[in-house]
Amino acid sequence: MKKIFTILLGCFFIGMVNAQTWTIYTCDVMPLSADPAWAESDASSNATVYTLETVDALSVIHGLGVDGDNSSKGSFKMDGDKSTAITVMFRTKTGVTRTDGLEFEINTIDGRLKIYLEYDNSRVKFSDDLGSSAYASDIDVNTWHTYRITMNGTAWKAYMDEDATPIATGTSNQGTQSRVVKFGDGGSNDTDGYLDWIAWDTSGEFEPGTAVPTGVVVDGVSTSINRIDFNGTVVKTELYNLGGVYVGDEQNSLKTGIYIQKQTYSNGVSKVSKIQVIK
Repeated sequence: MKKIFTILLGCFFIGMVNAQTWTIYTCDVMPLSADPAWAESDASSNATVYTLETVDALSVIHGLGVDGDNSSKGSFKMDGDKSTAITVMFRTKTGVTRTDGLEFEINTIDGRLKIYLEYDNSRVKFSDDLGSSAYASDIDVNTWHTYRITMNGTAWKAYMDEDATPIATGTSNQGTQSRVVKFGDGGSNDTDGYLDWIAWDTSGEFEPGTAVPTGVVVDGVSTSINRIDFNGTVVKTELYNLGGVYVGDEQNSLKTGIYIQKQTYSNGVSKVSKIQVIK
């Protein structure tokens, strides 16, 4: 007999393949008031302005350079014990009034990586201070996306919306900083960008298909959070393995294992759950 257990996870999927512990900032308060609290970085008398705003019914941080002449800057950093390998995830998009969106920085014991959302070029830039850069081009950075960055030593991979195929890979050779992660405006270009949340796990590099932070929207996995109305009938079922590969639409065809099930209802909303199949 085949047994199928379905565990509803709100509207997000939590993988249980690897034990992971996320530290997460959900942008419900300003960075200096968060727990753990961020520290100011790249201080400037002409500082980028950060405000709490509600966008798409979510509380987000909005960073805006005040002049549009590349003179504004100001960031937030999180110090701590660095590790050999780290996974960082964040959900962000650019505004439309400045060249760039928010900048992000990740540090391991051996390497440092900077990530820039370039609104004017419709791309994401990954760079170090030694002039080495990689790009993920033709990306609508003015639309919400969830980015997952894994680093092991100096080697890194970048993923978008939990797709298992990286959008960019590389090696960072620049000197490391004391901080583990940083976000904001480092001053290279003026910023207009939004941050929904950022999370990190210093226990290893975890690719898409493993755990995601709970209680937040993860593009490619969930469409909304805590506001789902499941009235109506199921009009479409999609089944995926833990690597995000589509495996069909019938539970009875599955082998023993754990899968991701996405059900679309007649009212247009979707529910994502984890199912366990035992034969």
